[in-house]
This record gives sequence, C-alpha cells and structure tokens, in this order.
Amino acid sequence: MKILYVNWAPLWRGAEVGGGVNLYSQSMAVKLVELGHTLFSISSGFAYNLKNRAYIKKGPDFMGVKNYEIFNAPNIAPGFFNYENPMQDIEEPVVEELFENFIRHIKPDVVHFQNIEGFSVKCIDIAVKNGCRTIFSLHNYHPVCNQIYLLYKDKTICEDFDNGRKCLECINPPPYSKEILRRRAAFHVHRLPLGDRIWRKGQRVAGLVRGLIGKQNDNQEISDNQPANSRLLNKQISKELLSDNRHLLYANRRKMIIDGLNRAHKIHAVSEFVRNFYIKQGIKPEIVTTCHIGNKMAEIGNKIERKQTDYTKPLNIVFLGISSQPKGLPFLLETLLCMDKNDDNNQKANQQKQTATKNSLSVLKGSFILKQINLYIHARGVWTLSHLIKPLSEKLNLLEIHDGYAFHNLPDILYSMNYGVVPPLWYDNAPQVVFEMMAMKVPVIGADIGGIPDFVKDMDNGILFKPGDKIDLASKISMVVNNREFESKFKKNIVPMKTPDQHAQELEEFYIKL
Repeated sequence: MKILYVNWAPLWRGAEVGGGVNLYSQSMAVKLVELGHTLFSISSGFAYNLKNRAYIKKGPDFMGVKNYEIFNAPNIAPGFFNYENPMQDIEEPVVEELFENFIRHIKPDVVHFQNIEGFSVKCIDIAVKNGCRTIFSLHNYHPVCNQIYLLYKDKTICEDFDNGRKCLECINPPPYSKEILRRRAAFHVHRLPLGDRIWRKGQRVAGLVRGLIGKQNDNQEISDNQPANSRLLNKQISKELLSDNRHLLYANRRKMIIDGLNRAHKIHAVSEFVRNFYIKQGIKPEIVTTCHIGNKMAEIGNKIERKQTDYTKPLNIVFLGISSQPKGLPFLLETLLCMDKNDDNNQKANQQKQTATKNSLSVLKGSFILKQINLYIHARGVWTLSHLIKPLSEKLNLLEIHDGYAFHNLPDILYSMNYGVVPPLWYDNAPQVVFEMMAMKVPVIGADIGGIPDFVKDMDNGILFKPGDKIDLASKISMVVNNREFESKFKKNIVPMKTPDQHAQELEEFYIKL
C-alpha cells in the first residue's frame, strides 16, 4: 500500500518538533516501511523562509519514509497561532490546492491524518474525494479548541465554551506577523555554521530573561494582523459578525470541524476517555474506535535488566516533557515548594494534629520529605521557570535540570529512576511519557485525568492523584517517600507495553479493512 501521514510537524524531526505525536508518527511510518509498504509524509505550518509564496519542498528521507513539507503556509502550527482566524481551520485555499495536487501526484491508498493543524478540515474531504481510505487520529483537542489543550486561559479545564464567548478572551498568542518573522529567522540561522547552537543559546538567554521577571509567557497583546490569503474570512464573514458576534466564529469552527471529521472513513481515539469525549462532541460512535498506540521504548525496556533498588538512598523522581503550564511542570514545582512552606508556617498546628493520618503528617513535614528526594527534570524551555527552580534547588537533596532530552538517551535517563511524575492540568489524551516510563518499569505518579487512567491503575502499578490538587499530589509524594516498598509492588504489576511492531501490524490490518 501507499500510505500518507499528515502532521504539522516534519516527520524526520521526531519528538524534537511536535513532541510525542510526531515521534509516534515517525516510528509507525518506519515500521510500516519494514512491513513492505510505501510511506510518505507531508507537514505544513512549521517551515517558513523569505519567499513570499507557499510551495511544497522535498524534505530528507528518513529510514525509507519519503518526506515533504509545505513552506510558508498561511495557517501557522501548532494550532493556537491561528487563534485570531478560527475559520481558516475550516478552509484555507492555498494549502488545500497544494495538498490536492500532492495527493493526485503520489496517489496514496491511505491518508492518515494525525491532525489538521497547518492544514484545514477540508483536506479530509480532498483525501476522500480522491479515493483515499481516510483515517484521523485524535491526539489532542484542536478539533474543538484553538488553544489545543481545552484549558481556559491555560489554567482551568474548559467545560463549557459558552457558544464561543469564552474563546474571545482565552489566550494571547504572539502576533501572527511576529511569529512568521521568528520562523523565517530560525530557518536561516539554522543554515549557518553552528546555527543550531547559536539558536539554542539565544532561546535559552531569552528564557532566562523571562524567568528572572517571573513570566512564563510573553503576554503580548493580540495583533490585528491577518494572514495573507485569508480569503474565507474576507469573503464569507461580515463586519457585523467580526465585531458584535465574533464568538460565533469559534462556535461554527467547532461544529464544522466535527462535521468534517465525521466524513472520514474511520477515527482513532488514543484512549477510552478521548473516545467518549468526542462522541459527546458529535462524532459518530460507529466510526470512532479506541486504539492504544505503541511506543519505541517498549522494545528497549523489555531487554533491560533492572537493578535492585537501594532504599537507603534518596528517592529519584523524574519529569519528562516540556515546561508549559498544561503539561504541569510549574504545578509540580509549586507543589514541592508548598510542601516546605506548609512545614515552615504550620509547625505549631502540626503538633496538634495527633489524630491525622500518616500521609497527612508527611505532607506537613515538608522539609524532611524534600531532603529525601532527588528531582530530575528533562524539559524543553525549563529555564523559563527559574523563579521556581532556584528556591527549590536549596530544599531538595538534589535538583538536576536539563533543557529537553533526546529519545535515544531515555534508557539512561530512566534506568535509575524510582518514580516518574506526569501531572498535566489538561485532558492529556495518552501521554507518551507514561508509556516510556512504564516500559522501563518506572512507576508513574500521574494525574487522574484524560487517558492516563487507561494505563496507570491507582495503587496497583502506580499512583493517581487529583489533577491540579497540590495537597493530594504532595500527599502521594510523601507516601512513596515514607513507604519505599510500594515501588517493588508497582513494578511487578506493570504489564509489557505495546511495541511499535505490534501496533504497526494492528494499523496494517486496520488500513486493509477500511
């Protein structure tokens, strides 16, 4: 079969761009090549240069996968950059014309959309119209939320978007024109000798500056700039709608994307929670199925013999991912700082709580607990959180910071870890880091939210805590410090994770039956 993978992030860049979803796409594409299929990928909304037109460029092949990318797409990805122009996620003529020409050129049997960020929902119709078996994977909430995480103002889960009214004041992305300029600069700097190093150093300096003044985002005002080629807005949306009833753009966007997804032949939900959520949003139950994804770490973890844990040493806890608010790293750091603060401010109150549970007492005695912990953070952009890191470094036994990580280093990173913390504040669909940690027999302390409970069973193979609840997370961290024997129990109950080979064979059968 000829199979086309569609994702905003260039497939050959893996987790470096696009995180776990792109790593997943990359590993599945490679495995399907090994099974004898012809694999293509196309990305859009990431690459920009000084040319004034959008066009398709051949990217580097990756282990047999033939990669292409659309340069200078009007829709910037990730999707929140398109916040000001929600209807362009429905129809974007420039990208659609390029996409349709590409489809007609390579003639794929199957088109598998990992998302439509950087593209438009009309691209699904284009794939169907051209006779392709079309599938869409639900990796995030972009179909119903420009902000992607379904978090109102990056803080609380958006249970009701009030027919689009809450969308009007939800986020403040960088101005469109500024982001385009930044992307163009990045593209040309990376082409210089040592360009990657220059860019990384510049980004780190910028992050340190923001961290020193206690900011996590640039907090810039929304620009009035609109992307060139925004023909749908100009043609179909009246001035009255843009001013007085702008919220209807977000309401219509949600409805029209759900309608578009329903025109795909099949939809994959990466967890049971995601499946149920999207059915409530209007996805036809008969076309959506839960399909847990495979992870490359499962192959590695099955071959590694774990060393015996030394319970006399401090507990090694790791966080993997990015430093954003939705992923929960600021929340984790604030929780640990609050444990110590509770101890300092409530010493007298602690003495009166003789009937409190052991776990509650452990939370209150935060200073003692923190000195029993070595915390390892591997997160892109971590230095934007310097205002939290500096005070915490003095309270933990050890705090080791890394600005991101390479996938091939994960076995070494996870080998000596006792627990991994996965504390998202959003409905995280199916975090790759959960699979990676569990594949290496590292029990997870995870938020009881989104797809995490599909894999982490409370007090069986790991621990669940109430999402966004600092007291509950602090209690669970204190519990594992005081009860080191839990770790052995959890490790024994971690079942082997699905490997890429197993998942690729599953996808192959699925594509054939479409």
